[in-house]
Amino acid sequence: MVSPSRFSPGEVAALERFTRSNRGTLLLAPDRAPVQEAEAWPKLLSRASRSVEIASSPWDIAPPTDKRPFFFLQLRPRDVFSPRAYGPKGNLGPVSAITMNGVRILLLGVVLALLAAVSLLVLARPSGGRTGAPPSGGGRVFFAALGIGYMAVQLALHQRLSIILGHPTATLSLVVAAMLSGTGLGSALAGHRRLRSSPGTVLALPLLAAAGLGLAFPYLGWLSDAPTLAWTAAASGLLSIGTGVLLGVALPTGVRVFTSEERGVAEAWAINGAFSVAGSALAALTGLTVGSHGLALLALPCYAIAWATAVWQRRLAGSRPEPVASPVTRTA
Repeated sequence: MVSPSRFSPGEVAALERFTRSNRGTLLLAPDRAPVQEAEAWPKLLSRASRSVEIASSPWDIAPPTDKRPFFFLQLRPRDVFSPRAYGPKGNLGPVSAITMNGVRILLLGVVLALLAAVSLLVLARPSGGRTGAPPSGGGRVFFAALGIGYMAVQLALHQRLSIILGHPTATLSLVVAAMLSGTGLGSALAGHRRLRSSPGTVLALPLLAAAGLGLAFPYLGWLSDAPTLAWTAAASGLLSIGTGVLLGVALPTGVRVFTSEERGVAEAWAINGAFSVAGSALAALTGLTVGSHGLALLALPCYAIAWATAVWQRRLAGSRPEPVASPVTRTA
């Protein structure tokens, strides 16, 4: 029990009588020494020593926040690989052991998804009637980075907006539907003549969107200040649609930069889809360990890599000399 003001002696005495009558133990109270089980608690309750005690604890006892609300995860990420977490003599406790098993399964899913995606990136070859050249190495990196970056943004918005709206399943439907609608609109806008002529500028839009989202993320809580939940949901939907529009210009623009052949387009879609699956698992693990803001920031290097590879590809294409026709000699 905590209070903004000091407990009075009468309140402490009443609580102690209640504890004895229920065969309990008063672990800590003002003006008395704590029992053995609560010897570390005074340092945790003291503002001067609290941060040191939290950092030195073998458990992750930092208070949960809106950006990292997983109060049940009292193990640090490094504990996944700690010997104390394994075997019949592990001292995690039943609840933490169940949580850690879930984290291990998620980690295994990340590894398997990444292995499958990388295998497709390196080894896959199209079959059937597809013709033309596949994307270059830079093109493969481009489409892989888009898949991971897009899922990082989507899951970061879902994780943060779920706290604001208070309905995780409904928030998932809202974010996915709104972002996909925005992505489709962005893809359509990328086909406009003026945008087609400036791919470097167009591909800077997703990068700016990721950077802007990273900067604005600490202030998303202001959405809860709307008059009603419906207004908050509408604002969240508009945010997701706008983000989807800016991210949606990337894939069709990248297809035009890196390939125009049937085979190249097929591989681009395959690589992007595979890394979107891997990115969803990676984003779930990242959001669990570093929180929704850290997950949103993960998208920034992904879109920076995509933009850099596209600009480099354009420069390479511009530096190639035009083919010169071979001279023809007429003989009598």
